Amino acid sequence: IAEKIPMLALSLIFGIIALKSQKEAMQDLAPLLSLTERLQIVNHSFLTYIYKFFLPINLSGYYPYPIKDNGVLPSIYNIAPFITVGLLGLFIWFGRKSRELVFGVVFFVINLALVLQLKPVGGAVLAERYTYVPYIGLALPFAFWIGQKADKNKMLQGIILVIGIAFSIFSFNRVPVWKSGDALFSNVLEQFPRNPYAWDNRGGLYWDMYASKKYKDNPAKKKIFTDKAYHDYTMSLQLDASYIQPWSHRGILLFNIGRYEEALNDFNAALKLKPDYIDALIGRANTLSTLQKYKEAIPDYDAYLKQRPDSAQAYVWRASAWHHLKEYDKAMADCDVALRLNSKNAEAWYWKGLCFYNKGKNEEAISSFGKATGLKPDYQEVLVWQGMAYANLKQYSEAVETYSKAIQLRPGDAVALVNRSVAYYNQNDFAHALADLDAAGKLGYPLNKDYYMAVKNGDKRFQDK
Repeated sequence: IAEKIPMLALSLIFGIIALKSQKEAMQDLAPLLSLTERLQIVNHSFLTYIYKFFLPINLSGYYPYPIKDNGVLPSIYNIAPFITVGLLGLFIWFGRKSRELVFGVVFFVINLALVLQLKPVGGAVLAERYTYVPYIGLALPFAFWIGQKADKNKMLQGIILVIGIAFSIFSFNRVPVWKSGDALFSNVLEQFPRNPYAWDNRGGLYWDMYASKKYKDNPAKKKIFTDKAYHDYTMSLQLDASYIQPWSHRGILLFNIGRYEEALNDFNAALKLKPDYIDALIGRANTLSTLQKYKEAIPDYDAYLKQRPDSAQAYVWRASAWHHLKEYDKAMADCDVALRLNSKNAEAWYWKGLCFYNKGKNEEAISSFGKATGLKPDYQEVLVWQGMAYANLKQYSEAVETYSKAIQLRPGDAVALVNRSVAYYNQNDFAHALADLDAAGKLGYPLNKDYYMAVKNGDKRFQDK
């Protein structure tokens, strides 16, 4: 015993470390389940592990806590303690003469007790992976018994062979379920269709992995998986409207497909449940900004940055809102913070350049725009604004060069064409100015008739105006 004390001490130390690392995942089930109900669930999980050792069917990648109908657990949870008492009686009876049985069962129970959710961690009530080590204990007495009995017993050998083949088939049939997240959570939902967590997770897979990434350049498939994700998020909320995450997740989806008012409603619902829920805060802030409700968006950006002061992108988003409110100094201050956090944030340089531009500081604007395009050479919108800043300084050749880069990146940009036309016009290059106006007109841009005729006739009266 003495020689094992150091190992016991190490076990306790690492156990404490494990508990602390799982602190955020630990759940307080007191409001949902009484102590008696929790013990019933633990007992049911214990029996489930034993049952699946002998008959590994109806396996699942996720086992949720049971649903209480009318405030009552399913009847099996009331029956389970009697089954446990019966098994305990059998163990005591057969264990009297089998040291291997006693050791194996105790080995199983001790190792399994550590993961039986006596202290709830996460949203799963049990997990098959927890049995990899404990099942050694259950297998041990069978191994000894088979070793003693099977050598000369042809029937037992045949039974063992059949069981081995059956378990192999179960294993191979289980493999495709783990082929993908889609297959895994679809399998979970076949067994637990009333579980909102599983619906939300599969929705996240459809949106985050398929619609947003894998099929982002395939409109048809992107729509299919967007619709699937929307369906799954909605199913999750129908099962549990107090579940915060799917409100926010569906809001993000709706925002990204341009249904901003609906997205706003979902973010509001999430924040009503949890006013400081970080994903919904930034989601609602960006939605309000997109709806041009910049003043309403600022408090949400503030609340988000209070929790995530190291988010450079959030400072850029708030800078955009301040810019639209014409609070240019506040916008530039946010851009500076963003650039301190990430000096390679091209968007921060862009918004800083716009603030300089709107304050009439064209040289500073050109410098900031240049840093943005230096980090992101294909930043077409920045090039247009930089061309306008050059034009304001009457540096028309630089303006033409910059507009040309923008038009090369996006030939159908009518605004850039019209602005280049003005730069050409101010250089007395009426032919190129007229060609740009004609190109913009063909794109449907509403042209100023007086200016058009002045360009066409070589009339200089609008120059430098």
